[in-house]
Amino acid sequence: MKTPDSIKRFYEKVHNGFYYFPSQAMGLLPTSKIYKMSEDDWGILDFLESPIKIHLETSFPFFSTGMGGYVVLDYQNPVEENAAIWFVDDQPEHSNNF
Repeated sequence: MKTPDSIKRFYEKVHNGFYYFPSQAMGLLPTSKIYKMSEDDWGILDFLESPIKIHLETSFPFFSTGMGGYVVLDYQNPVEENAAIWFVDDQPEHSNNF
C-alpha cells in the first residue's frame, strides 16, 4: 500500500497532524494516531442500510471530528475518489476526493 505523495509531503514537510489542542481531537490525526479501521469494533456495521464500500483492513482514518466522525482513506481502492466520511452512528458517505 502506498500513501499518496501529497499526503506524505504534508506530513513530512508541513505538519504531523494538528487538532484542537485542549481535547486533542477534531483535526488531522498525527501519524501515531492513524490505525487500520479493522482494529476497532464498529458496532454500526450491524445496523447499516447498505454495505460499506471500503475495506476496513486497508482503510485508515486521517481526520477526526472528535465526535465519532472520520475522513478515511481506503488504500485498496486506487481511484482518486477513494475517501469515505465515516460515522460511528450513521451510514458512511463514499467516493469522496480526499
